[in-house]
Amino acid sequence: MPLKVGAILKAGAVVQTAVSSSVKLTLFENGKLVIMQEQTTLGLTKLTFDKTGTDLVIDTALNLNAGRIVGNVKKTSNASRYEIKTPKGSVGIRGTSYEAHATGTALCFDGMLNVTFTAPDGTVGQYQVNKGQTFDSNRVQVVPTPEDYKVEIMLPLTAEETLPWAFNQEMSIPFVSPGLTVPTDYVPVEEPPVTPIYPDYSGGSGGSTQD
Repeated sequence: MPLKVGAILKAGAVVQTAVSSSVKLTLFENGKLVIMQEQTTLGLTKLTFDKTGTDLVIDTALNLNAGRIVGNVKKTSNASRYEIKTPKGSVGIRGTSYEAHATGTALCFDGMLNVTFTAPDGTVGQYQVNKGQTFDSNRVQVVPTPEDYKVEIMLPLTAEETLPWAFNQEMSIPFVSPGLTVPTDYVPVEEPPVTPIYPDYSGGSGGSTQD
């Protein structure tokens, strides 16, 4: 089914993007924001939350079968779970801005990630990825994220949504005015389009980690 702006999706839905297309998913209580890049397949496995007193306990499970997503997760309670499953393992997130690839590569822009990864020899390892670090699935290790690495966001975002990336000078992730063609039936309110371009990130001698 064609996906339209404003569509409401429920747990169990699978979203796919084609070449030169992207999708912004607002998860509200279940994590705030996920941006799917081109040629990405993402399943919304579980989206539940429970407000108990002053605490909000969320259970968010995403299945990244192909491609790459960028996300912003607000700080969650200790009992909460936000997990992205990939064909190679999983990425656990708690209050952070991140980029996750179906290859298993994961970048942390703020906060911390817990990565579980199955190596080609079948060995399963767990890795902590802190702000400014990348778990490189080619080298199967945590490495510093290149200082010139820039996040590519193809869709209009609100000022609140751009905060984790736009003002992170340490990570050099700028937002610039785009030359973006927005569909005529989509007129965001106070959301100027932004289109940063970033170089492909390749780890080690194994080639690009992009899908």
